[in-house]
Amino acid sequence: MKAKLWLALAVVWVGLASLCTFGLVNAHSSLMDERLRTLDAVTEAAVHIAEEYQSKVAKHEISEPDAKKAVLAHWDLLRYSKTGYVYAATLDNTLLLNPGKPAMVGTNTTAVTDAKGHQPYVELSRLAKDKGMGHVRSWDKDPKGGLKEKISAVRLIPQWDWYVATRIYVDDINQAFQTTLITTLAFAGTSGVLATLVMVFIIINIQRSLGGEPTYAMEVANRIADGDLSVEVVLKPGDQRSMLYAMARMRDSLADVIYRILQSAESVTTGASQIAAGNLDLASRTEFAASALEQTAASMTELTTAVEQTAGNAQEASRLATEASGFALEGSKAVEQVVTAMAGIEEASGRIGAIVETIDAIAFQTNILSLNAAVEAARAGEQGRGFAVVASEVRALAQRSATSAKEIKSLIETSVERVKSGSIHVAQAGKTMTDIVQGVNRVTGIMTDIAAASSEQSNGIAQTNSAIAQMDEATVQNAALVEESAAAASALNEQAQLLRTTVSEFRVS
Repeated sequence: MKAKLWLALAVVWVGLASLCTFGLVNAHSSLMDERLRTLDAVTEAAVHIAEEYQSKVAKHEISEPDAKKAVLAHWDLLRYSKTGYVYAATLDNTLLLNPGKPAMVGTNTTAVTDAKGHQPYVELSRLAKDKGMGHVRSWDKDPKGGLKEKISAVRLIPQWDWYVATRIYVDDINQAFQTTLITTLAFAGTSGVLATLVMVFIIINIQRSLGGEPTYAMEVANRIADGDLSVEVVLKPGDQRSMLYAMARMRDSLADVIYRILQSAESVTTGASQIAAGNLDLASRTEFAASALEQTAASMTELTTAVEQTAGNAQEASRLATEASGFALEGSKAVEQVVTAMAGIEEASGRIGAIVETIDAIAFQTNILSLNAAVEAARAGEQGRGFAVVASEVRALAQRSATSAKEIKSLIETSVERVKSGSIHVAQAGKTMTDIVQGVNRVTGIMTDIAAASSEQSNGIAQTNSAIAQMDEATVQNAALVEESAAAASALNEQAQLLRTTVSEFRVS
């Protein structure tokens, strides 16, 4: 990886150098082309002036010699930049105009050479004859002993066998090119250094992100992809953020998952075998349950008949209990009437006792009065003897009355005691009759409940019969489902074996 990254850095440097070279060459060519366009524009303007006067000559507005003088005068006035001017000569190199060297006007310039021994005027004349226009390079010596390059542009004036030319020094272009070269090299060097620093940073960051060489990471990834989860990923100390660390975690997670899948496959295989065995046992149990359900259905039919009879008997018993309750209620009412009559007798006996006590009191007072009468008769002597006899009889009657009253009182008390005893027994009989009525009512309610419960039981047993029939049908369906479950368990076992075979292709430590 390092070699590739450094190669990429070298490519960056080569690219920068190529870009700078191309830019510098292009810049120099652009500057030179700009100067040449300037020279061509000046010579073209000079040609236009000559063509204008040639047109006047053709129209006989001016003579040809005057036209030539006028053209040279106009050319002498043409200036551009600080040192630019136009010069002209005939095709045999007789100089017609040279504002920079007026002393040479009228001389032949064929033998004139530049600092390198070239004949610039001869080359200008030849170029004008052959192509009508073009550029010629020549060199002059500068005061310091060096050479100054200049470029001349020439155009042909065919009607007069002249050529007009102008020249410009290009040393300023070279100086500008050198300045541009220095600036470009400085920029390229700075850019290269920055690119190098960035590339070094990227290299370090990539190595840190990868956690090692890409070839090693690729090898680990290929081994994991091939199912080898036992590969040990070598990490740098403290590395918890690199791709290799992530691959190590992935390897561990995959190994754990595969291990658990293997365990699950084993469990599924065991479970499928157990399910198959359970299905066989369930099939036999289902057959036994179907037979038991048939017997239960027959028993439930008999039970339904018995419960229906019980329900009928319970309804009859409820009817009889209702009648007994009516009879007991009538007896209770009769006892209540007897209790009421006994209470009246007890009350009348009490009133008779009071009357007897009054008679006894009257007899007692009569006895006292008879005693008093006897005493008074005794005091009266002979005259009161008859009154004494009467008093004695009255006393005897009073005593008998008192005795009879006591006997009557004793009889009445005895009757009252017996009436009280009878009232108590009658009250107890009334309470007993009330209890009997309540008991009969409870029995009636219970019998009614029994009848209702028997009816509900009959309905429930009918529903149970229906449920048993459904259970019988469900048992048959269960038997079919057991067979399907056995087939599914077999298929599950095959899938578990296939899963275990597939997962076993992974190698875990």
